Amino acid sequence: MAEVSLKVTYLHGLARPANPASGRVLQKTGFRNAGKVQLGGAPSQLWVRALGNADPNLYYVGAWKPLVVETASGLVLEVPVDMGHLDRRFCLRITPQDFAALHAMPDRAAIAFATLHALGQTAPTSSVPRGTPSMNLALTKVLHAARDALSPWLTAQDRSHHGAISNLLRLNTQADVAALRAGQWLPLPKAPDA
Repeated sequence: MAEVSLKVTYLHGLARPANPASGRVLQKTGFRNAGKVQLGGAPSQLWVRALGNADPNLYYVGAWKPLVVETASGLVLEVPVDMGHLDRRFCLRITPQDFAALHAMPDRAAIAFATLHALGQTAPTSSVPRGTPSMNLALTKVLHAARDALSPWLTAQDRSHHGAISNLLRLNTQADVAALRAGQWLPLPKAPDA
């Protein structure tokens, strides 16, 4: 029904860790475990099933709901960019190491999204849906650069994008904007009122 009548591409299922039977039912019906999420303040497992010809969705976790899709030619990170009147979606090829870093380091994943979002807002229309070389370089830097090298680069990027990166992190993760703008990016500092 979901595929034929509703015309959806993916189904999502949630199961609490305290109810492993639900997870087994989802797994037996073709869902893949996509990671941990918070639901109603409690940890839950998110399960995803691709329908029809859709590629399997591998990752859907965090404040920004990133998607990594497994295609025949490799892994693709889908980055949604809100332009106010227009939504754009960039698709960046990533490595298995990038994918592992997204899972293992939620602070860096949040910073990656904020940085890619800022770059996506200024990207030429012709770069959709592939993204730009600067987006690919930014993702690699945010996920893999040493903290000492990353902080000054992020501060410069935030300034060049008029505070868009720090503002987005404030919205999505309740980060302390003043601390970010002072160069304290990792671990993400929490706002005093958060």
